[in-house]
Amino acid sequence: MTGGDGPKPDLRRSSDSKPLSWTERVEFGLYACLLPGLCYALLGTTDAVSIGPTAVMSLLTAEFAGGDPQLSVLLAFFTGVVVLTAGLVRLGFLVDFFSVPVVSGFVSAASITICSTQLKGLLGIKGSSGKTMIGTLRHVAGHIDETNLWDLLLGTTCILLLLGLRWLGQRAGSSGTSAGRRSPLATLQWLLSIARNALVVLLASLLVLALERHQLSPLSTTETVPVGFPAPQPPPFALLAVNGTREEAGLLQLTRQLGLGLLVVPLVSVIECMAIAKAFDVVIK
Repeated sequence: MTGGDGPKPDLRRSSDSKPLSWTERVEFGLYACLLPGLCYALLGTTDAVSIGPTAVMSLLTAEFAGGDPQLSVLLAFFTGVVVLTAGLVRLGFLVDFFSVPVVSGFVSAASITICSTQLKGLLGIKGSSGKTMIGTLRHVAGHIDETNLWDLLLGTTCILLLLGLRWLGQRAGSSGTSAGRRSPLATLQWLLSIARNALVVLLASLLVLALERHQLSPLSTTETVPVGFPAPQPPPFALLAVNGTREEAGLLQLTRQLGLGLLVVPLVSVIECMAIAKAFDVVIK
């Protein structure tokens, strides 16, 4: 996508570059994912969508940005510009042209992809597994002897707990059509069900904290995340390219580096929201 037969510039910083800014730190995504939910709570029109970084969008971003944090920021910015522009010019009717088989296929493929990417973490296997489902399965099969049984036990327990809390919600729903008509016990079950993801994360975090307080580290954990919020900055419209010499990469060069991602990522984000909304609509009906 860069055009021409010349050498393609490497848009990643070398080890002798200046210290990384917040746009080059991996953990900035943890802070950025909080803002969409807060904005959507004020401006959104439906609760049947997933706001924030999903597994499918994360995989696509890694594919087109090549794992570069700065390119990921730029791709996210242009994705927002494309989706916002489409909304302002009333292009929502184009979604109606996506047939049911297309949406169903996307949901099925997304489910399989998500399950395969989580398999390595469930087993506690280290190392990079590639960007495809086949690569992930090969990596898991080749390192199955490195499985961390404590990670597997915790992951399995969390899955069972999630399923159990969802069952509680379904049982509470059978006792009435709205929360006001339920008994206090059924209302409690319904609240536990809708908060099950947060509850499981909280309980698992408390477990890890308790183990570390006793100098025990049987579980795989993330690395230390620097404290404090970074100062807001504009997207990186120019990057330092390294090809033996230092030079500035212009905006046009960066967009060529992202290539079809400027169209594919916004399109998939819309399809993903539509698929989730339609799935919830079917459940509600």
